[in-house]
Amino acid sequence: VTDGVTLGHTCCHAPYCQNELSSVKDRYCETHRALESQCIISGCYEPCESPNLTCSTPEHRQQEHDK
Repeated sequence: VTDGVTLGHTCCHAPYCQNELSSVKDRYCETHRALESQCIISGCYEPCESPNLTCSTPEHRQQEHDK
């Protein structure tokens, strides 16, 4: 019996960073926390638009919703 929470290796999503996260809900460590506001599409440095994880580029938004 589990509580529905899947635990995995909780490390930062920044390339080559192996720092642990403060919480399993985080995507980035304290060092890379500023990346939370950046589009998640690789190579895009535009700010994301809440509540989305991507910028306003239609192709990026479509990729986010296709996942």
